[in-house]
Amino acid sequence: MEQKRTIKLPSMFRRPTERPVPKRAKKWALLYRDTGEDEYFQRFLADFEPVLDQIVIGAAYNYNMGEHAEDLKSICAATCMNALFLYEPEKCSLRKFVQSYVWADMLDYIRTMRSGYTVSTRSTDYVMRKIMWEYHQHHDRTDNATLQEIADKVNRKPKTVMRYIMAGVANEMQVAYYYRNQDDDSERTLEETISDSSADPQHALAFCERTMGVTDAFQELRNVDRDIVSLHLQFCERCATKQDRRQTFQELALRNGLRSPKAAENHYRKAIDQMALQLFEGGRCAAV
Repeated sequence: MEQKRTIKLPSMFRRPTERPVPKRAKKWALLYRDTGEDEYFQRFLADFEPVLDQIVIGAAYNYNMGEHAEDLKSICAATCMNALFLYEPEKCSLRKFVQSYVWADMLDYIRTMRSGYTVSTRSTDYVMRKIMWEYHQHHDRTDNATLQEIADKVNRKPKTVMRYIMAGVANEMQVAYYYRNQDDDSERTLEETISDSSADPQHALAFCERTMGVTDAFQELRNVDRDIVSLHLQFCERCATKQDRRQTFQELALRNGLRSPKAAENHYRKAIDQMALQLFEGGRCAAV
């Protein structure tokens, strides 16, 4: 009898593991919507916080905004406080509703912090996109004639167009440098001395896969293990930013009420082994 083979999709085609939404969160959201009491919102935020943490960590990694993780978290809380009054459970799930509002506000914040340019309305964002398209169509020139031509098309002054272009260029700084400085027939080296491969698609995909895998594996640990791993490896458990100092196993044992530094070390090594095993089973590393 022929045995059936199960084909497992590569991890790049699988959705990352999402943190489950506690059932009580929906109850607190509806009570806050109906009454407006801050107590219900605080209870909702306490239950929904792991989901918000995952959203913030994903945005911080995707847009290289790790230093702004606390601000992104504050934006999530403020957005939820206003958006929950519009929540209608019969139309969509709580996760999708919150994500739609939270991502819109976070992306506006990211644009502002990257370029110094505030996108206040949709019409302003449309003007920015049109100016940048015209700017690239004119081969990235900024002479007076080009600025005047673009200004006439968008009904703005040339100085205003120049400010738009400066902000737009600041948002497009994710392009890699050239890898080669000579053609194939040259005797000089083909590799650029200061080349940057951080935006190369293969490197970006591999980095994204590793990041999502490690993040998912870390979130599956117990609370004590997450605390020990994060503090011993010198990063924040909530926002993944680097901390000032690395705590020893003795300090971690006192912090978590363990018997000895050896017990804290055992917790740490078991947690690392658990994460490595999960990465291996998910196809995100070759061996354990």
